[in-house]
Amino acid sequence: KLPPTPAGGPYTIAIQASTGEEVILEDVLFGDVYVCGGQSNMAFNLASNENHTYYTQEAKRYPNIRLFTVGQGTSSSLPLLDLHTVKQPWVAAANKSFGVGSFSAVCWFFGRTLHNA
Repeated sequence: KLPPTPAGGPYTIAIQASTGEEVILEDVLFGDVYVCGGQSNMAFNLASNENHTYYTQEAKRYPNIRLFTVGQGTSSSLPLLDLHTVKQPWVAAANKSFGVGSFSAVCWFFGRTLHNA
C-alpha cells in the first residue's frame, strides 16, 4: 500500500516482495489522469499536423504530459485484468526516443490546454 503522496514528481518507487525480490519504478508521477478515447480522431497523430516541428520543440516544456496507447487488439465485453495489446507504453511528451510526433494530436492539445489552465 502506498502512502498518500503529493501530486507531482517524478518519483522513484521501490517495491520489495516478501521473497526479497525488488522492483524499482522510476519517473513516476502522481496526480490526475485524463483518458482520451475515440476512433479515427484519436489516431490522427501530431506528426501529421502542419506545425509538427513547432509542437515537437514545444513538448520539451511539458515533460509531465504523458501518453499511453492501448492497441487495437484489446476489446472485451467483460472487465479485463490486463490489456491484450499495448501499442505504446507510457512515454513523456519530451521523450527523445519516441517523441511528441507519435502523440495523438487531440490528446496533445487537450493535455497542453489542461496544463496551462
